[in-house]
Amino acid sequence: PSMLLTYLPSCLFGLILLYRASAWHAQWLLSALIIHSLIAHKEIRYLFPLWPVLLIATALQVRSLKRGRSLLLGLLIISNLVAALYFGLLHQSGVVGVMQVLRGEVDAGRVRKIVFLMPCHSTPYYAGLQRFVPMQFLTCGIPLDDQGLPHMPPGWQDESDLFYANPTKRLDSYLADAPSHLVLYEALLPVIEAKLKAKYAPI
Repeated sequence: PSMLLTYLPSCLFGLILLYRASAWHAQWLLSALIIHSLIAHKEIRYLFPLWPVLLIATALQVRSLKRGRSLLLGLLIISNLVAALYFGLLHQSGVVGVMQVLRGEVDAGRVRKIVFLMPCHSTPYYAGLQRFVPMQFLTCGIPLDDQGLPHMPPGWQDESDLFYANPTKRLDSYLADAPSHLVLYEALLPVIEAKLKAKYAPI
């Protein structure tokens, strides 16, 4: 649903038409979805290779309409334009905007080190900052076995999970180098605010 948005109803009907027209494509799509559902580490970007086939299914359904095709196309285009503007300009824009603020701080010479107390890869990091200063973020790397292959022991947690399980307890390790700037989501501030005030000037 998060990939197809307003295409979802048309795509579901289109998948039936796709199966009738080319069972092989429908079976390939279904097997890919099942395989992706079985892997432990799921991300929506893993489904992007399926996107062309899903669009073909959507197009099959739209083309099969005898009446209302223009109305449906108009609704799909307008709803996707609205979604593109919202997700492209407003939704979670703070993670990009903070990099512009930090760039100004670096240029003004007020940055020693930046620590991002956010889940890994939440911000564009150096690509967004475009300045070389010491930075640290909560990692989410998967451990490797002796052959260099991914190996996740039962109950394994990445650095982000460990930090958010008990932020107050783990905060000291990130403040050891006395970073000049901390970047975090607003929801985390009340949890660690007292500890930050004890170590830094009033926030």
